[in-house]
Amino acid sequence: MALGPPIAGTATAWYSQFESDVNNLLQRLQDNSSQAIDAKDVRDAVWTLYNQVQTVASQSVTQSNVYRSFTQSTTTVGGLLRNQLYTGISLEDMFNIMLNPYVAPNINDLYMNYQQEPEVEYQFGEPSPLTIVYSIIPGSSPLFSIDFNGPYLPISSNVPTGSDPETGIKASIAPTYSNTPALVQHNVFEMLVTSVDTLTFSATTSIIAKHKHYYGPLVIPGGFTASDLASIASVGSYINDTIVKGLTYSDLSTTHQFNKTVTFPVGAYFVYAAPAVFGDLTGDGFFINGMQSNSYTKVRATSSLTNEYSYDTPYNVWVSNYPYGYSQTKVWHL
Repeated sequence: MALGPPIAGTATAWYSQFESDVNNLLQRLQDNSSQAIDAKDVRDAVWTLYNQVQTVASQSVTQSNVYRSFTQSTTTVGGLLRNQLYTGISLEDMFNIMLNPYVAPNINDLYMNYQQEPEVEYQFGEPSPLTIVYSIIPGSSPLFSIDFNGPYLPISSNVPTGSDPETGIKASIAPTYSNTPALVQHNVFEMLVTSVDTLTFSATTSIIAKHKHYYGPLVIPGGFTASDLASIASVGSYINDTIVKGLTYSDLSTTHQFNKTVTFPVGAYFVYAAPAVFGDLTGDGFFINGMQSNSYTKVRATSSLTNEYSYDTPYNVWVSNYPYGYSQTKVWHL
């Protein structure tokens, strides 16, 4: 007989085996005139029939729960992506992919100093401490860690709290500034978010350090004679750092461009100071009430100026060759 291993009963109690050859079973169950049929022969037949029925039923159920298609999907539905071929996948897995797709952590907000801007402007040397504000949607997997990288040491990581959204701040971070004069300097701060499935996502926020250019009216004792070298030297010495920083107007900038309506006291000259890294004034000069004017003289050339935060950088200072009477005059440089 082609009997399989024992799969029911023990010893002589109700020990049964399945029979792979039905003819063998039938031969063992002939007319019992000679009382040759053993009780186990009956149990084997019953056990074999039971297993065959179970196998057929299981295959039927399995086949009905499998999705088969030989056409690529035409649209994205949940986690089922467009232009993908889904075949031989169980319906349970199909619905799980569709209804519960993987969602990556989303760094919803990352701001510097509570300002909802990608980059915050600072003046070179400004010591004000920075604060990073963040908000993270965890997604499908809990967060494992929240780390920070940037031009500062040290700054500890934040331990995820399990909240949704995950929010927090990093305070009292000091910006750094190079001693080499530059047009701008970026302090970029990166946040790295790692989920428990070890996938890492990042976002950045930053400050940009700029210089100020200063401008406005100034009454110069004794006046100014642009054709006299001694007068140029004298006025250059008179317009020291304190006077430059005390001019009526100043802006953080990277160019000479400005546009302002200036009120001139009687006898006041127009003074303009800018970092040497801006370069020289263009040939167009200034525009006074819409009229181009090249009547100005450089009285300080690449001389060190200490700004409001004790940061030193070379500056150039120009003075109009003539004073203006009492008036509101629109002055700009393009």
